[in-house]
Amino acid sequence: GVSDGATFSDVLETLIAECHLAGMPLLIDGAHAPGQGPLEVSKYHSWVSSAHKWLGSPNGIGFAYYDRKILEGLKPVWVGHKYFETRAAGSSPVWALECRGTEDSVKFMGLHAALTLQKQLGERNIAARQLELMRFARKLIAEKLNPNFLLPSPDEMPANELTALLAFDFEPSRLLVDDLVQALWEKDRIWIQPDYLLQTPGHGVRISCHYSLSEQDIERFVKALSEFVKK
Repeated sequence: GVSDGATFSDVLETLIAECHLAGMPLLIDGAHAPGQGPLEVSKYHSWVSSAHKWLGSPNGIGFAYYDRKILEGLKPVWVGHKYFETRAAGSSPVWALECRGTEDSVKFMGLHAALTLQKQLGERNIAARQLELMRFARKLIAEKLNPNFLLPSPDEMPANELTALLAFDFEPSRLLVDDLVQALWEKDRIWIQPDYLLQTPGHGVRISCHYSLSEQDIERFVKALSEFVKK
């Protein structure tokens, strides 16, 4: 069982340890974790993740990590003409997985550039700045708009589980429009991500407080949004 005081990280660490003891491979869906702070994927059997959004790579690119034992047993479902000769030559199993025919190499160059920038700026520096922006945005949004926040207060979250994502919605009676996404785009050319977990996505907002934003950007957004919300 999971105790009341256990965090998600505690549960995950226990699961990893139990899978290691049982010799059972564990695949971690890292989703959008890259770009939100340092990662140590080598302690997992396998890890897959997106690389756009927080990391800033082109859309459609991501990465995977597998330990050597799992990697050697993987068989790709998409192969190009060099796959079989590469396998026959006994080359690295990593290289065999890359024989998929003609690729869009620009995406991989974009991933390399994004990783280089992360290293130059410092992963911890980026994470700290993004959390700073998230706290600034949450405080301002709470003061000016008083929405229903869908994520716990950062002060209630373990430090290693904090994200710079904000999600909130409004009671329909407080909105002057039925679709905030459309209204903000048509009036101010501000694009927001609707919260599709809600029954009425147009009444909710998700914001990724990426380090490329500024406090001025957030203030402009809140001012624009306030024109569609009753006090």
